[in-house]
Amino acid sequence: MILMRRPIFDEDLQEMRRQLGGLLDVVPASWTYESAGPETEWQPPVEVFENAHEVVIKAALPNVDPKQVDITITNDAVTIKGSTKHAAQEDSNYYRRELRYGAFLRTVPLPTEVKGTEATASYSDGMLEVRLPKSDRAKNTTIKVEVK
Repeated sequence: MILMRRPIFDEDLQEMRRQLGGLLDVVPASWTYESAGPETEWQPPVEVFENAHEVVIKAALPNVDPKQVDITITNDAVTIKGSTKHAAQEDSNYYRRELRYGAFLRTVPLPTEVKGTEATASYSDGMLEVRLPKSDRAKNTTIKVEVK
């Protein structure tokens, strides 16, 4: 059996490589760990949810001193900012470095209007939790239909 090259397949493969290469060019740097050094600003992962009375934001901030975290609340977003330091092991050869160190900044859009002045924040086991009471205008009101 003689194997022959199919030029059509080669062209398709080249086109796929070209398209994939372009796709990889638009991946934000924050999506890859290898693209940034250990002291580059990073974004902590967050969860945002709401219940009837409040919006809750949870951010994973392991090894962060909560006294070094600043939380800014605006009409439509919450910004969490701070930094963490890493004591590099001088005599060690790292095989993998996935833990993030340095300055971090994360701005989270709010799904509804909140009372920023009544917000509370707590830190436990590497998790920051910000609770934002909903404004009275943002709360749902249920009324009964009067039958006559």
